Amino acid sequence: MNKKYDIEIRIDNNRIDPICVYPLKQSDPFPGGHRYWMQIIGPDILDLFRINSESLEIKLVPDWDQILSSILSNSDIGNRKKYLLNSVEKIERRNEGVAIIGICSEVKEKN
Repeated sequence: MNKKYDIEIRIDNNRIDPICVYPLKQSDPFPGGHRYWMQIIGPDILDLFRINSESLEIKLVPDWDQILSSILSNSDIGNRKKYLLNSVEKIERRNEGVAIIGICSEVKEKN
């Protein structure tokens, strides 16, 4: 994706660099243990998440992990990832963007 997005991510209420997260969709977020909040503002973001501007209810799209991966420009997990975004509990419309809330897991380094 070539478009520019303004992304803010907070995990357990601490701001995290977007390069440190990777979406990994799971029906049961395991091991979990952390909560994230992410705000994305940018061109066509409401269309990407298929959000109708008149609708108050925002339904989760099945391919949310692929959408986030392309927005975050994360094609691989790599060594720099600290958290995996396991699930989405809620998506809210925020001005020209969306706020996404869910559960994430910390990446544990192998010894």
